[in-house]
Amino acid sequence: MKAPGIKLPAPALTSDQRAALERAKRPRLHPYRVHQASGNAQREAAERRERIAPGQHRMVR
Repeated sequence: MKAPGIKLPAPALTSDQRAALERAKRPRLHPYRVHQASGNAQREAAERRERIAPGQHRMVR
């Protein structure tokens, strides 16, 4: 049976490594999906767009 190896303390992380670790902890959004806002904010944005340019959401041939 082999003897267990000697455990050395991990070296201190550099600022780049620390930033990468923090980024990895956060969930990533799918690049092709827009982050969903709350329903109320989406409704207000739709109303604002409709006031500015009514009927623009419809496709025109």
